[in-house]
Amino acid sequence: MISFKKGAKKIHLWLGIISGLIMFIVCTTACVWVFNEEIESMLLPDLSVQNSGHLLSPSRLKLMAEQNYSGMEASNVQYRKGEAARIYLSGDKRGIQLFMNPHTGAVMHVKDDSFDFFRFILVGHRTLWLPPKVGRIVVNYGTLLFVITLITGIVLWYPKTKKAFRNSLSFHWKKTTGGGKRLFDLHNILGFYAALFLLTIGMTGMIWGLDWWSKGTYWLTTGGKQLPEWSVAQSDSLQVGTKITPDQAVDYAFSKLVREYPKAEGFLFGYAKQDNATSSVYAAVYPEIGKYYNRDVFSFDRYTLKVIPQKGPYVGKYAEAGFGDKLRRMNYDIHVGAILGLPGKILAFFAAFIGATLPVTGYILWQRRLRRSGKH
Repeated sequence: MISFKKGAKKIHLWLGIISGLIMFIVCTTACVWVFNEEIESMLLPDLSVQNSGHLLSPSRLKLMAEQNYSGMEASNVQYRKGEAARIYLSGDKRGIQLFMNPHTGAVMHVKDDSFDFFRFILVGHRTLWLPPKVGRIVVNYGTLLFVITLITGIVLWYPKTKKAFRNSLSFHWKKTTGGGKRLFDLHNILGFYAALFLLTIGMTGMIWGLDWWSKGTYWLTTGGKQLPEWSVAQSDSLQVGTKITPDQAVDYAFSKLVREYPKAEGFLFGYAKQDNATSSVYAAVYPEIGKYYNRDVFSFDRYTLKVIPQKGPYVGKYAEAGFGDKLRRMNYDIHVGAILGLPGKILAFFAAFIGATLPVTGYILWQRRLRRSGKH
C-alpha cells in the first residue's frame, strides 16, 4: 500500500507537470500586472491640478470631451483629488482616455487605448491569449491544480525532526554544495516561504473563474447564504415621460455624493446611455485611491433620481455589508496585495516571481532524477 507521503509526492509531481507551463505564464504576467497602476502613473506626465474649489460636473466634462472628439461617446468619468479627471470615450473601433482639468475642462493629456500593454498582459494572465472560453477554463483549472500542488508541496516539505525543520528554513550552501542541492533548496525553501501567499493568490483568483468555487466560498463565509446573481441596475422605463435628462441625472448623483462624502479621494460616474431607456447612472465613491474593496457603489434611476435597490456583495455601502460580503469585496485587493498597500504589492510580486520559478526548478529536478535512474 502506498504511503501518504509517497502519494503526495506523485500528486505533486504530475499535477505540477500538467499545470507547470500554465502557471509559469500566469505568475509571470502577474509580476507585471501587480504594479500596473504605479508604472502607468510614472509614464504619464504631471497631471496634478490646483484646487480652485469648483469642480465641473460630469455632464459638462462629457460635453467638452465629445466636442473635442466628434463621433465618440463618453462612457464614464473619474475624479481624483488633486489630479486631472479621467474621461473614457469610445467609437471608431477605438478608445481614448482624456485627462482633463476638472476645474477648467482643459485637456492635459490624451491616452490612446488602441493598444494597451497592460490590457495585453491581463488577457494573458486570464486566458493565456487563447480564445476566452478555452483560455479561462485552462487557466482556472490550471490554478486549481497548482493550489493542490502547493498543498502537497507543504506536506513534502514538512521535516521529521526539529533540527531538520530549522535547516529547511534557510540556505546552508558551501563552495562544495552541488548544483542539484542548490536547485532543490531553491525549489523547496523558496516554495515554502511563498506557499501561503501563492495559496491566497490562487484561491482568490479562482473566485472569478470557477462558478462552484465562487458560490461555495461565499456560502461558507456568509453562513450559508446564496451568492446573488449579478445584474445590471435598470431604470424604470415606465417613467420615460419625465423631463429629467441623462445629463441631469448624472449631475444629480455627482452633487449628492460630493456633498455626502467630502473626504473621499475619488469618484467614478458612469453615464446613462441616451439610446437605452433602462440604463442607469453608475456611481462609486473611493475613500482611498489604489484600493477598491471599501468603495461605496450606487446606481441611480435616470428618471426618478432614486437609488436603485440591488443585491450582491459589490453594491451599496461597504460599512453596512456583512463579513462575507466585505471579504468578497476585498477579493481583488487581496489577490494583488493592494489590501496591504505598497508593501502588500511587493509581497505579491515576489510570491508570483517565486511561483513562476517553481515549475522550472521542479521540471529540472524531475529531469535530473530521470537521468540518474536511467529512464531518460
